[in-house]
Amino acid sequence: MDIDIAPIIIFIYKREKKFRNLIDILRYLKPKRLFIFCDGPKNETDRLLINKTRNVVGEIDWDVEISYKFSEKNLGAPIAIPTGLDWAFDNVDRCIVLEDDRIPDKTFFHFASYILDKYKNEPKIGYVSGATPVTLKNIQGDYFFSKFYLLPTFGTWKNVWENRIKNYKYVSDKDYEKKISKLYNNKRFSERMIKEFKKQKYKMKNPNWDFMWRTTCLMNNLLAVYYKNNLTFSDGNDEHANHKKQFSTIFDKPPPVKKVDFPIIDPPEVAANPEFDKKVLKKYSLIPFIYRKLLQRLYRYF
Repeated sequence: MDIDIAPIIIFIYKREKKFRNLIDILRYLKPKRLFIFCDGPKNETDRLLINKTRNVVGEIDWDVEISYKFSEKNLGAPIAIPTGLDWAFDNVDRCIVLEDDRIPDKTFFHFASYILDKYKNEPKIGYVSGATPVTLKNIQGDYFFSKFYLLPTFGTWKNVWENRIKNYKYVSDKDYEKKISKLYNNKRFSERMIKEFKKQKYKMKNPNWDFMWRTTCLMNNLLAVYYKNNLTFSDGNDEHANHKKQFSTIFDKPPPVKKVDFPIIDPPEVAANPEFDKKVLKKYSLIPFIYRKLLQRLYRYF
């Protein structure tokens, strides 16, 4: 398995144990280039937890070039993550992106690095994802392509990131509505996405970076790459999470994490997989959406 691990950026905040768990995974792989970005504290209580988390950097004990950027003021995720990625891409041309609550299988890093190398000159592709939320029965090759854009564990290239949409004023409502309706061909799902787009564009001072990234991929007809099996899961629903009241439903449960099979078998063509798109659309369609909303109301009530 002669695959050099691509540079990695890790976004940390105040979860010391989760950051240490991630470092333990990376210690086995010994990547040669690491970037560590940490947002600043909201208050003095945060500062104590953040300082403990930042100190974990000193536990990285293999031969690696480390760069770290620790913000003194709190930026918030919508600004902190793009700021960190801009900084990383000032130094490297490709990068694997991790938040400290993600638990990827070790082989994900080899797969992501393989894709970032193989498709570095392919203009159709936007990024490679670590999360595969549904299992496919019939695929040719070990991975496939889709126009569903799932995050947050992913890898991408400098040129794609630098050409992203940075302000929704450059995306007209009409163009977004036309694009989303044509692509997914599902009225209810499209209406939900259009509603969210307008919320991000008109009601949020700092729109969510991940929705803007998905909008970039959508408006530029980019494909995301997914391995045939799920390669990562989230360990982030704790008292320090950005969204503390998140909870999982039966519809959110991802497939079990599995390893990458080597050697990696390439698919015959670069084109979206219709089976995946259909299954993901079903997974995130109306019934799961209503079920989640109902549980959220009950959760707030109790």
